[in-house]
Amino acid sequence: MLALAEKEEAIKKIWIGTEHGPEREFIKDAGLDYYGIPEYKLRMYISLRTLTEIPRFFEAYKRAKQILKEHNISFVYTAGGFTGV
Repeated sequence: MLALAEKEEAIKKIWIGTEHGPEREFIKDAGLDYYGIPEYKLRMYISLRTLTEIPRFFEAYKRAKQILKEHNISFVYTAGGFTGV
């Protein structure tokens, strides 16, 4: 994805990732604006921990939506399993 982002100069590109993820540094080094959102683990089994993660899901959703609206994004490219959901 970085190769695609570097190739097209006329398109404004931003990167939305996790708040503390390893991608933060190399995305910034590539010259892209980086925005971190809260991460959470969606468990496929019943757990009390899942209940504590639900507010983080809504926080991440709200923050991502806010970023997309602020930048008037009309196209989103995702990669990585559940990351793009």
